[in-house]
Amino acid sequence: MKSLYPLQMGGLKVEMPMDLKVIIYEKPYFHGQAKEFSEHIDSVPDFLKHDGDFQGIGSIRVIGGVWVAYEKEHFKGQQFLLEEGDFEDSTACGALSGPILSFRYLQANFIESSITLFESDLESGKFIDVRNQEISDLEEIGFGTETRSIHVKSGVWVAYQQKFFCGEQYILEKGKYKCFFDWGGSNNTILSIRPVQLEPLGINEPPYLLKAFNKPGFQGECVDFTKEISDLTSFTPCSFKVLRGCWLLYYQEDISDNQCVLEEGLYADLTSCGCPTSTVKSLKPIDYVFEEPSISLFALEHCEGRELHLEEAVNSVLNKDLHFYTQSVWVKSGL
Repeated sequence: MKSLYPLQMGGLKVEMPMDLKVIIYEKPYFHGQAKEFSEHIDSVPDFLKHDGDFQGIGSIRVIGGVWVAYEKEHFKGQQFLLEEGDFEDSTACGALSGPILSFRYLQANFIESSITLFESDLESGKFIDVRNQEISDLEEIGFGTETRSIHVKSGVWVAYQQKFFCGEQYILEKGKYKCFFDWGGSNNTILSIRPVQLEPLGINEPPYLLKAFNKPGFQGECVDFTKEISDLTSFTPCSFKVLRGCWLLYYQEDISDNQCVLEEGLYADLTSCGCPTSTVKSLKPIDYVFEEPSISLFALEHCEGRELHLEEAVNSVLNKDLHFYTQSVWVKSGL
């Protein structure tokens, strides 16, 4: 037996997916020197090269976010998912055969999880669709022992080489995986899977939370907002971490006032928010239940004439393929 690691009841959970922070300790049980980070670390040796006395990683404390640890630099090799919580001994990351040499955080929609596994290389053979649930034994529900391709439609999933969430792990993010090389495996064997899901808010937790920083790159003074702020003259935000809910950002550009929507995520500067070289005037949480988006554009006023129906993002309705001049709009659902 190489190591033991307790499984948490209720599956893989995350409370603060955008409030990223990890503390690594030199020795097991959180002893020795400590160093923290909130960005991808593509090379642990390079990250620690100025700390000559720091002798490897003995234990890990994940304060916020979902992270992946890799046995090789530049996010390669065997993978191990790090949930929020304490890892008293880094050698207990049993899916890794060596020391941790790189870290990467995950960004995704952790509310809705959907995945399709295919038994053939083509998406026309036998398959299984799974939504928002874990499966400890794929054979037991009639799926084979080999998975040829995978389509992650939403969320983050962890696939395991053995039943009951044991063995080598493969972290699956949104997208298509045509063969086991794509998900980092050595063969087609996948026998159990489960999603990473957002932990429900406690009764005292605010439904909206935004961290604003007065310097780009999440530097400088930090102020937490949980409700509308109509006057930002005393604090000039330059970067944001939207941890809960969606927010409307009102900004002034030249002589006009504009607004943009900030979804849950990281905004390292105003350009990433969609309002470069402007002054932020106020912030307001959006009290809205998001549904599947559906909107119709009409060539005439009063929702008449030629109709263009959209259910996904379009960069420009005036491009050469659409060339649609809009006179009226009907928002059927979504925002």
